[in-house]
Amino acid sequence: MSKNAVPELEKRVARLEEELRLVKAQLAQRRGPDRAGWESIVGSFEGDEAFHQIVQEGRKIREADRQRARIPDAARAENNRTGMKRKAKQAR
Repeated sequence: MSKNAVPELEKRVARLEEELRLVKAQLAQRRGPDRAGWESIVGSFEGDEAFHQIVQEGRKIREADRQRARIPDAARAENNRTGMKRKAKQAR
């Protein structure tokens, strides 16, 4: 490496460090201090009835999945057969 290369690299590193400092400052300004990305939306759906319904439906689905997982395989097969019969009757 030539004698001129070292000072040139030092200048480039110093310039990159300064640019990085500026980028970090801009990001912090956009998100606010000490707030992770997900924290910036906490509470933004408060009072939103549609979101509340989505959450409730998700809970119902998860609870149904939990109940299905607790049923032994033989009982699950019987429930599926009776469920299919019930759906067929409703379709008529």
